[in-house]
Amino acid sequence: MTGLSARDADAFARKIGKRLPTKHEWEKAARGPEKRRFPWGDKLDFTAANQGRDRLEPVTSRPNGASPFGCLNMGGNAAELTLTFPEPGASGAEEIHVKGGGYLSDIQGCRISATYEAMGRDDTDRCVGFRLVQEVER
Repeated sequence: MTGLSARDADAFARKIGKRLPTKHEWEKAARGPEKRRFPWGDKLDFTAANQGRDRLEPVTSRPNGASPFGCLNMGGNAAELTLTFPEPGASGAEEIHVKGGGYLSDIQGCRISATYEAMGRDDTDRCVGFRLVQEVER
């Protein structure tokens, strides 16, 4: 889903017992233990990401772009919101970042290190969506 504000995406996630990933969690899921440059590896691969186009594609349309953990579309298609709260006891507001590049981005925007301008809590963008994190008991 795209076009929701960080406030609405966060509320939706909480309602179903999940949350938005932090910037660091998102990067780890995309990069994997090999510390890749792109979710699919270190080399440019124009077939691995829906980028430089004019529309979203189905989530499963580019399996060759999967991250080491099997996450799809972490580079291209819809850019994704991350929500990082300050450490307990620290001051400051949460940080909202957009990661992964969207379908309008160029291939360099799909780099894991690329972070787009922070969005306000109520800002929306038709190219920005989100993925959810669920806590697991160990």
